Amino acid sequence: MSTLLLDASVILAAFDSEDGYHDASRAMLSESGATLATLDLARYEVTNVAVRAWREPARVGPLLEAIERIADDGGVLPSTGALLTRAAELAEEHAISVYDASYVAASRQGERTLVSCDARDLISKGLAVAPGDVGKPRTGLLGLGSNVGDRRAHLQAAVDALPSVGAPVVAASSVYDTDPVGEVLDQPSFLNACVLVETALDPLELLDAVKGLERELGREHDGVRHGPRAIDIDVLLLDDIELVHERMTLPHEQVLARRFVLVPALELDFELSTPSGRRLSDALAVLPVSEGVRWAGPALSVTQGAPARRLT
Repeated sequence: MSTLLLDASVILAAFDSEDGYHDASRAMLSESGATLATLDLARYEVTNVAVRAWREPARVGPLLEAIERIADDGGVLPSTGALLTRAAELAEEHAISVYDASYVAASRQGERTLVSCDARDLISKGLAVAPGDVGKPRTGLLGLGSNVGDRRAHLQAAVDALPSVGAPVVAASSVYDTDPVGEVLDQPSFLNACVLVETALDPLELLDAVKGLERELGREHDGVRHGPRAIDIDVLLLDDIELVHERMTLPHEQVLARRFVLVPALELDFELSTPSGRRLSDALAVLPVSEGVRWAGPALSVTQGAPARRLT
């Protein structure tokens, strides 16, 4: 099974020395140890782009030869009706073209990594990686919270179990006792922390992973919104990805607005900023101190992957 699925932009970049992704794309086509694949639609796009943009039809030949080399290894995937139906769904879900969504659908069909030079729609939304970033994990900032039972034990259990869902923790903050905010203020105070993780998961995969972990650790998702909970795990930042989706927003919509997020996050890295360049430290400086955030203990312990365990 192929491990990397290249969209047409990578093949085009490999033959365009002025493209910012040229060197990495060329190395991928000529020297990559990974098995490569592409979609049959790539043949049409490279021909159209080469003739239209380069005005040199003769340059189409080497591009098509590159695709044929991939084809010789069985790596050109057909655009089936089922794939295009799924692509239409993904296009609406992520606000991208059906054409781009076809590559996303094909990559997920075979558990391949989609490689693209489309920074605006595919890379920025976490749906593909750039040629030079293949194999590099993304860095994510997660927020942890608990106000039921042994709060620190719940947070520690989450840190211990995150590696098992594909998000190993590389750094953890101190814990902070914080006042409840949101829709339910009459409840016990929370214990909050932030952690940095490394992951190959895309945003929605990471969301599914942490929400599944919440359930394993005892969180009941049919409770009152903003009510008491054993464990809360929020995806706050994931590299430079900006995403607006019905299931999640990146950066998290509250990352610049809550002291219980900003204080532990800045303890981990005072230079943290959002993809748009807004510094978390600047956001904290203008927030009122009425939202109580009190240091409550040393950093959570960072260990190698441990199985999730439900705390009672």
